[in-house]
Amino acid sequence: MLLTRSSTASINLVAYSWGNSNLNREKGMLVSEMEHHSNLVPWQLTSNRTESFINHIPLLDDGTLDLSSSDNSMNNIGLVALVHQSNVFGTINPILRIINLAKSKGIITLIDGAQAAP
Repeated sequence: MLLTRSSTASINLVAYSWGNSNLNREKGMLVSEMEHHSNLVPWQLTSNRTESFINHIPLLDDGTLDLSSSDNSMNNIGLVALVHQSNVFGTINPILRIINLAKSKGIITLIDGAQAAP
């Protein structure tokens, strides 16, 4: 177990260590369009360093994730980074569904649970 001072520090640690070693032109990341900067900027920087790519899970008009094409959006993905609960919309994402789908494809998931903890 490794403890950091904040969820932002934890995400940065994963991005700089795991991301730099495992992401490349063939393996990218999948994030949602509702991500807070602390779970988006580290992946953008990692993408630049590793020449990998970022795909996005789009939002529906009601502020929920559009998972209709999530199976296809996980092609060539090495990491799914997702907020559990949006600090903007209050949306609680179906993370177990997404984690199970990612796991079935051998994809690592990182869940930012800071807003869901309370």
